[in-house]
Amino acid sequence: MEVNIYINTFHKGRQHQGTGTYAATLEYIAQTTGEPATLQLYKGVEGTTKNRTALIACLDAFSRLNTPCLINLYIDNNYVTETINQEWYKAWDMENWTSKKGEVKNADLWKEFFINFHKHKVSISFQKDTPYSSYMQTMIKKVKIEYKEDTHV
Repeated sequence: MEVNIYINTFHKGRQHQGTGTYAATLEYIAQTTGEPATLQLYKGVEGTTKNRTALIACLDAFSRLNTPCLINLYIDNNYVTETINQEWYKAWDMENWTSKKGEVKNADLWKEFFINFHKHKVSISFQKDTPYSSYMQTMIKKVKIEYKEDTHV
């Protein structure tokens, strides 16, 4: 099954302790009906960073997929797209989650991300505006914060 995932994120407040919100739209052909379908996700996290919010959004979208898929991921976050497309992760020591600069930031989320990355066939593109951006940005403003991160960012 092929799935298009569109993710928009928003972060406000202090860079490392702000509130992150995201909207994700999964676009696919429903297996039961053969008709186009979408699934909308909107959530928020307090006490987080912009990049953690983007990774959490990806993980939330991936968690909705029950079988290995061909995923076209469109996201408005350079950190995620460049880490994958520039293959920065290949320089990481994945056993110790370190890089030349020290400990890999957000290693806890990257570990989960790569489990999904290897389960599915994923292509990632940076895309600020998607077919759903206007609607998703409206919905992001209405998001209730789901939880506070319990991390030492």
